[in-house]
Amino acid sequence: MSRMTRADFLRTCAAGGIAALAMGHLPVRAANNALPRVQAQRVIQHLSELPTDRAPVVTGVSLSPDMQILATAGDDHIVRLWKLPEGELLHRLREHTDWVRATSFNPQAEILATGGDDKQLRLWDVRTGKLLKTMPSHTRGIRSVRFCPNGLALAAAGLDEHVHTYDTVTGNLKHTFEAPCPDMRAVGFSRTGEILAAGGRDGRLRLYRVNDVEQPPALSAHTQRIRAVAFSPDGTLLATAGEDQNVLIWDLKQVQPLATLTIRGSKIMAIAWCGPQIIAAGGSDNLIHMLDVTTREEVAVLTGHTGTIAALDADPAGRMLISGSFDTTARVWNIDQIVAGKTTAQNAPNAPLNPPIAPAVTSPVTQSTPLTLPSNANPHTSTKPGVVPTTPAPSLYK
Repeated sequence: MSRMTRADFLRTCAAGGIAALAMGHLPVRAANNALPRVQAQRVIQHLSELPTDRAPVVTGVSLSPDMQILATAGDDHIVRLWKLPEGELLHRLREHTDWVRATSFNPQAEILATGGDDKQLRLWDVRTGKLLKTMPSHTRGIRSVRFCPNGLALAAAGLDEHVHTYDTVTGNLKHTFEAPCPDMRAVGFSRTGEILAAGGRDGRLRLYRVNDVEQPPALSAHTQRIRAVAFSPDGTLLATAGEDQNVLIWDLKQVQPLATLTIRGSKIMAIAWCGPQIIAAGGSDNLIHMLDVTTREEVAVLTGHTGTIAALDADPAGRMLISGSFDTTARVWNIDQIVAGKTTAQNAPNAPLNPPIAPAVTSPVTQSTPLTLPSNANPHTSTKPGVVPTTPAPSLYK
């Protein structure tokens, strides 16, 4: 059966053919041995800065728009910048004083925004690694940050029941949107920068017009906490994902869900669009599921992580995917063949899609064997590939 095109999908939606799928919440085809199981082209093992510390978990990743720089962040309060494809560690950004939860590059790949539990939103010079400015402090921890498409505004959300936008030139607060939910986990701008999506603990989706004081009502979306929101590269669709194991695909014109993709047995912690048709979804089952939003089929499974996948990012064309995990690693995946629909279980069994872009690397502090967790790794992750804890530790979902 040939893959349904995006145009076919939208025509089906317009004709009402998707209604049964959206209402039924049917699961996508479950991961099994018939699906391509793909390994990463590069593994970056994060190591502790001091011998007495455990290795840091990786809960924030960002790929620069030119795919030349990777930013990683986690609970050791340090943001690291890596050069791709070599994997060279360029800078350690050390001003944060608590867990760094979120990172975002501006469109020019010149500035990196970071935020975390220390309530600080900071802007960094990517080339030099120097701190450029610190935005006005939040009253509580920051969970998500995102630049708008033109780079002139930055959105941040967290635990203080508001979504804030800032002028990135002056550093001043631009707008504060009410979000009566004490745990906002995700923000994202539309392609035009006119719409800001946000979600959190109450499972409701909020869509703000960034220049409009009138705020529309929140939309019922997920039955548990929303963990991620992401606009499609062409700006016509919005994906939301959460701890209820669902990825919802929203029609932005009608402002209603077109389809629900369910991954049984996994709280979904992160999503990323990989081109116009494929969504990567990662979560508590330690796997990254590659989902075709038009056919509602799972087309590949990315394996190798041994802890919850906490963060994903990809280039809009769907060539490269980045993942960060509680297993203390970040991984780089070449996904162009998956996006093109050329990968099968026969031509890529448990192997990279392409030759590795470079050997797996570790932080240069000390050497460590990739894919093997250090003895002081986060205790809430499985140490055996493919083994998922029966009951995930609560700390994974902070």
